[in-house]
Amino acid sequence: MVNFSIAINDSYRSGGEQKKITTFFECSYWLNTGIAEYLKKGGWVQLYGRVGANAYINGDGEAKASLTFHTSEVKLLGSTGSSGKAVVPTGRNRGEGTQRRKKRS
Repeated sequence: MVNFSIAINDSYRSGGEQKKITTFFECSYWLNTGIAEYLKKGGWVQLYGRVGANAYINGDGEAKASLTFHTSEVKLLGSTGSSGKAVVPTGRNRGEGTQRRKKRS
């Protein structure tokens, strides 16, 4: 089994002010542990599976929750190279062409 985390960044406007939110998911993938070497921070992936939620009480008695994703398929869409630029496929199918984008600071 491979366990990894993903972050989904989103933004919206509230009262004319731009707001940013990041949602984290703890993912698990059982079908091919060899994928682990390709899952790197900053990489772009597309996941298929089902979402879950875990609620619990921590050691201080506070209610907490976490989001999980039981992954059934992983598609590697691009990665961040040593140049600091993200390589992202532009076509519908992986490998139909790539473009380089500067990594945002």
